[in-house]
Amino acid sequence: MHRGEFPSVNVMPTLPWVITAAKAFGVSPDRFRPHWYASSPGDINLQIQSHHLAKDAIKSARGELPVGWTVLIDYFEPEEGGEKLTKKYFEEIVDVFLDASRNDDILGIQSYSRLRVGPNGMLRPPPGSDLTEAYGSEFYPEVLEKSIRYA
Repeated sequence: MHRGEFPSVNVMPTLPWVITAAKAFGVSPDRFRPHWYASSPGDINLQIQSHHLAKDAIKSARGELPVGWTVLIDYFEPEEGGEKLTKKYFEEIVDVFLDASRNDDILGIQSYSRLRVGPNGMLRPPPGSDLTEAYGSEFYPEVLEKSIRYA
């Protein structure tokens, strides 16, 4: 399972901006993925390899500069019965980038919403939740602290 490939709930194709962008590219919304959802194992390896090459290039020219990157943490929060799947999502989607950052000088964290996980996969935001306009995800400010603590 990789970012953007959650089987039970994939809200991306229902977001107005995704529908508009997909139409502009001549593809159906369920086949449209913004670059941050390019998440096959090959995509992930390319992102990590590019990071390490960039870090090496900067360090070879200016070794005294602190170098790192910012990592988007999809913060997965288990609901009853979702603990095992939550652990799997963290391992495959978040930990791979944190592990690639272990020898960096700095690490930035980006985290914008929590993603609730049940025993069968992703769950929609709770009824009555405030949703963000840009992505339709749950407005959940506490997620930044939780993500920093996780990292």
